[in-house]
Amino acid sequence: MLDSFAKSLPRALMTALVLTVFIERMPFFSSLDRWLREELQYIARIPHEARRLSRWLQQAAFEIAEPRRARLARQLEDDGFDPHDLVFADDGSVRFAWLRVEALMAGLAEWEAEYRFSGFMDAFNDEYERLKERRQQLQERASRRFRVADELRAEATEPQVAELLAALRAEFREQADELFAAACDFVSRGVLRSRIGLSARTADLRRLGFIDPQVAAPGLSANQLVGLFALLACVLLFGIVTAGSRRQFGFGQQLLLVAMIAGTYCCAIWCALYPKQRWDMARRGTAGGGRPMAAYALSAVAGAGIGMLVNFGFKCLIFALDDHTVNRALSDAASSYPWLMLTFTLTAATAFHADNAAGEFGPRQRWIETATQGAAMAAAALITVLWLQELGRGPQGAEFLLRTVALSALIGAVVGYVVPNSYRQSMRRAPAPVAASDTVVPLRAVEPKVG
Repeated sequence: MLDSFAKSLPRALMTALVLTVFIERMPFFSSLDRWLREELQYIARIPHEARRLSRWLQQAAFEIAEPRRARLARQLEDDGFDPHDLVFADDGSVRFAWLRVEALMAGLAEWEAEYRFSGFMDAFNDEYERLKERRQQLQERASRRFRVADELRAEATEPQVAELLAALRAEFREQADELFAAACDFVSRGVLRSRIGLSARTADLRRLGFIDPQVAAPGLSANQLVGLFALLACVLLFGIVTAGSRRQFGFGQQLLLVAMIAGTYCCAIWCALYPKQRWDMARRGTAGGGRPMAAYALSAVAGAGIGMLVNFGFKCLIFALDDHTVNRALSDAASSYPWLMLTFTLTAATAFHADNAAGEFGPRQRWIETATQGAAMAAAALITVLWLQELGRGPQGAEFLLRTVALSALIGAVVGYVVPNSYRQSMRRAPAPVAASDTVVPLRAVEPKVG
């Protein structure tokens, strides 16, 4: 009877019943559903940029400035702490891990009186109160654990006592790091919501104690990419505008061709560098170590694919006056696909040279990279032109061949001279990437999960 009734129900209603009622009672799916829901809620609470900044803050060096040191010392001594408990220098001890939480919370207390942060502090007052409550609980634990550690230190030669001390330190360090992560999440959202401009945010973070928070992430910045685009456009302008094979285009269309090629090459450079910032498999471990050749190939394929899309978009603009714009752009893409060889080569060569360690090839390394990348682009241009001529889809003259090879070699040399060196400099300025196996502070501290 029940079976026939269930079969008579609409499928949409049955699906809704399964998803909302039965799935919560199925052991595996209920835990999976709860985990997925909590993950999505967590991601929604913390925007991507705030999470990225919070990660950096948790790894950045932290310094307690002298004026705040004196205030903290007076306050904590009044609360019953001994002076030797107050470790203001970052020596890796649990005492400093706890004290940097105290210093950061003291800095957040100053935000309550600043009009720039008043709106943020009011909007997130409940979360701030929870942070203060957790900080008070951590301070009480610190007082008890420091006393116990001092009493047991004289007997630390005993294996059981030493093991107990290590367990106490590990437990307290974990609690301090979790609260510090929560405070970093709060700080990152506060400066992003309340301050406009990198310099203002940097000044606020430095006042809190974070050292050099203006350090950029590894890779080329947006300004550097725009400058590189302008440089490549200048190089291309002479070659493209004066090329005899492009005289069928008007001057405005030739300018669009310049922008198309420069934009394609900038996308190729981005494809070469971006994976190194995100995945360990895409970067070389140490100087002299094995190179991730598969990652270079994948980056090159991605660069060629994105370049094809960029070319198609620009071709639609170039042929905009035609009644069959899209069809003509598709036809042109079908006949000019060998040009993707240049984008492929530029991406692979840039990814390869970006993994070179500074000074790995001696004092003339930058010129070696310039020459080899220029030679690679020249070889790719030669193959491309011969391929086009074999297909009957390109100019057959030797002048076009020489012009294309020379221009491609010049572009490769410019990129080889500028990009790998700039990337290495950004890697030296940025904090070292954290491997998945390292002990990282969890970012789950913005709001405690319920349920």
